[in-house]
Amino acid sequence: APTIEWQKTYNDFRFENKPYGLAAISCVQCNDGGFIITGSAIEFCFHCSGRYPDSYCFLLKLNSTGELDSLWIENPKIFKWGQQFITPMYHGASVKETSQGDFILAGNGNRAMFFLKTDSLGNPKDGTPVEYQDKGRALLIEKVTEGYTIVHFFNDETYVLHIDTDGKSISDSRIGKESGYGIPTNP
Repeated sequence: APTIEWQKTYNDFRFENKPYGLAAISCVQCNDGGFIITGSAIEFCFHCSGRYPDSYCFLLKLNSTGELDSLWIENPKIFKWGQQFITPMYHGASVKETSQGDFILAGNGNRAMFFLKTDSLGNPKDGTPVEYQDKGRALLIEKVTEGYTIVHFFNDETYVLHIDTDGKSISDSRIGKESGYGIPTNP
């Protein structure tokens, strides 16, 4: 059986003076041996009165031993943007480190999919996030020769959105019917 190197629990995070819990969706190891994690920062809502709690996209940077990265002033970084709905619901779906040590992220929000580029400390770069309306749900982001691809599904179909390094859409191609979680059955 594999040996557990370390195991950590992270809690008691605050955003806009409210307590939040983190639900991780994507975690990748970074070039420095640490880890970058994205997902949903969900408001602990004891007074919501029938509404869903707010949730926002977050990035959490850990060092190689699972401790919060001391270089990040805010850790986790919680991002709040876009159309303001009664209940904002955003989450990161996939994160990758670039060869420059920056981060790229694809995620989902109220009626939109988004692309976010940050510097190595999690600060958003100019021009991002970029929101894509009526594109369905982002599943995965990958670096390609010129830009990035975001695999997403919409209306039971799987698509690949090709964007440039600034997030501008180049093409969006259907690759097949999805069989669950955006995996095509007839690519």
